[in-house]
Amino acid sequence: MAKCSRCDTRKARRRCPALGSDICALCCGRIRGKDIHCPAGCEYLARHAPYQEKKVLERRETPASGSAPRKREPALDDRMKWILFSVEATLKEIADRNAAFNDKNALLACEYAKDKLAKGERRLILPGETLRPGNAAGEAVYLTVSRCRFERTALIAGMAEPYSLEDRTAAIDFLIRTIKGLARDRWEGRTFLDRLSEMFDRKAGPGGGPKLITPA
Repeated sequence: MAKCSRCDTRKARRRCPALGSDICALCCGRIRGKDIHCPAGCEYLARHAPYQEKKVLERRETPASGSAPRKREPALDDRMKWILFSVEATLKEIADRNAAFNDKNALLACEYAKDKLAKGERRLILPGETLRPGNAAGEAVYLTVSRCRFERTALIAGMAEPYSLEDRTAAIDFLIRTIKGLARDRWEGRTFLDRLSEMFDRKAGPGGGPKLITPA
């Protein structure tokens, strides 16, 4: 059996569609979704995605020596999961309609929505500030997060709970951190968006329910 094209040490037991060559299982795990942009159809990406997501969720990051401790992500209750799920659904819909929509566009859309939330509908122009060009994706995210209401199954129709500005801003901040963590400066790719699509595909299967991508 040929050696891994990546480390040239271990036996190459897996075909990597992104590299177009055979690699070992260890190198596959090390570079999968990090150093290379794995296609959504890769059998190893799909097989190990649930484990990777669980690992990210449970990870407790250790700060570098001399640096301030990093804040852990707060536990997400059902209310926050619902608003995040709603915004993620909007981003997925945009990405499905436009193949050119990438992680950078998703980040800019979220930042646009956060900026508009902070300024309110009036969008006052402050001295030294210029009005940003329109951002259709950002407007869609803003409308979603602004209009979202939490609907418990036990609630009477028409009694959905509204979200505060703080809740909406926290949800957008969470997604911004998530996109940055997954994109890792590869902004022209669709690492975050591909993961988003996989999440929704699994939601449609047995045991489905709102699932979220967490910051890496």
